[in-house]
Amino acid sequence: MSLWIDILNATAAGDNKTANSLLDFSLLTLLRYPRAVSEANACLYDGPVAKAVLNYVRGLQGTAEHSLATSRSEDLIDFVADEIVAKIRRTASLVQYCRMYPELGLEGVAANFTGWDGLKLGMENRRRWIAHHLHSMSAVEVQLPGESVAITESLGMEFADVFGFDERALVKGWKIGTSWQAFKKQEEISSEYLCVDASDADESSASEAFDYGIIQEARLASVSSELPIDKAFEIQEVALRITHNLCDLLEELHLKKSTDGFRPIAWHSVWWHLTDYWNALPLKLDLKDPCCNADDLLAAHISQNYLDVQKVNRLNMQRRRTKLTEVSSNCILNDLSEWSEGIETKNHA
Repeated sequence: MSLWIDILNATAAGDNKTANSLLDFSLLTLLRYPRAVSEANACLYDGPVAKAVLNYVRGLQGTAEHSLATSRSEDLIDFVADEIVAKIRRTASLVQYCRMYPELGLEGVAANFTGWDGLKLGMENRRRWIAHHLHSMSAVEVQLPGESVAITESLGMEFADVFGFDERALVKGWKIGTSWQAFKKQEEISSEYLCVDASDADESSASEAFDYGIIQEARLASVSSELPIDKAFEIQEVALRITHNLCDLLEELHLKKSTDGFRPIAWHSVWWHLTDYWNALPLKLDLKDPCCNADDLLAAHISQNYLDVQKVNRLNMQRRRTKLTEVSSNCILNDLSEWSEGIETKNHA
């Protein structure tokens, strides 16, 4: 059985904690498989997405795109893995929605379901997409909730093919070239992009990223930032603890390598992002103007105002910002998990 089907079954059973864990950790690990780098310039990843991306990049040899794609191959692996997770998450969100609103038929689900995550479809195509996926899930024996009107309606329809919900098959058929074009558009880069010389890059960035673990911002986005309003006092306490832990974490990174500029990266970028997302948590983080939402803006501001920071360029800022976001997100999620488990323990006491 595929991990994708495990995710769907967990969601259908109402076990969202397991489903989210499989999506945010197990699936991303399977797709990319982070590994310790044993030789210079080796790729951080060795999973099926990494192989597909690196094969695509090798196929660009002799073209103007090759140098650019080579320099951004690991970022492209992250991008494709996130796209695939988003596609799988969409199917799990559909199951969850049908479970939450069993009285809705296909028309009702098509009109009200909001978990499209950027997929643009007209109303009729939405209805057919929903029916085809629900019909296929039943065909591969996903244990869908039988009381859902939409699921019952989908069983009465016929389709020429049935989706297998196998993540490895999805990777094999993935159009890496299309993702590459989308990635370039998102990053606002082209073949004229000036690649950073390896000697100017942060030599420790790859190994440090592995040491701290790989958690993409997309994982954070899958975790609800809504917190129970009846726990206002406890939320104040946990927010204070998280704030202290984040500040300690920032100081640890700064002391380890002060010239990397983690302090201004936090003040002008990462802290803004986390405070905005976790708006239900009264975090007291040091936010300084300007808020730099793009890595090139962050690099420009730091190079002009923090002269002690070394090797300041867009690529290094992206790596350091991503690393700080990852470890900070981990910190928040761990603290909230401990708090949530404490609440559950009290409730069952």
